[in-house]
Amino acid sequence: MTYWFHDENTWSSDPRFPGIGVNVLVGRAKNPNLSVVMVRLLPKREILPHTHEVETEVAIVIMGKCRLTVGGESREIGPGMGANIPAGTEHSLQNIGDGPLILYAMHTPPTR
Repeated sequence: MTYWFHDENTWSSDPRFPGIGVNVLVGRAKNPNLSVVMVRLLPKREILPHTHEVETEVAIVIMGKCRLTVGGESREIGPGMGANIPAGTEHSLQNIGDGPLILYAMHTPPTR
């Protein structure tokens, strides 16, 4: 069993969202109940409105500033702030800072 993980700097793109990088830290292969993904958005980029029909998502900003909209309610958030996003709830995110935005996105059950 694998207990340890680290940022292996294995960024990939997501074809749905140009300018977005994803780095899967914990995926279905390591934990059948949870995925942890580091997400990087370049300045002025966004993740368009979408839903996860089955997965609950917790998003926590590590670096930068964004506008997060969950269920029609928007807030500007920064490092150490985030949201719990229930399954089936529409959400979107915009990098409103001058530098990259880095956040952790955790899903249960895992998305990747």
